[in-house]
Amino acid sequence: MVEFSLDLNEEQRDLRDWVHGFATEVVRPAAAEWAAREQTPISGTQIR
Repeated sequence: MVEFSLDLNEEQRDLRDWVHGFATEVVRPAAAEWAAREQTPISGTQIR
């Protein structure tokens, strides 16, 4: 029988932490300006 777990593995935790850091350091500081301009920076959200 296969065990089911919602726990993240190490790679998933690393990705979660990286995304959180990006949001904190890049997105959050610029969010107020984007909201004031009612604009979303598409170039900043595209995956290359």
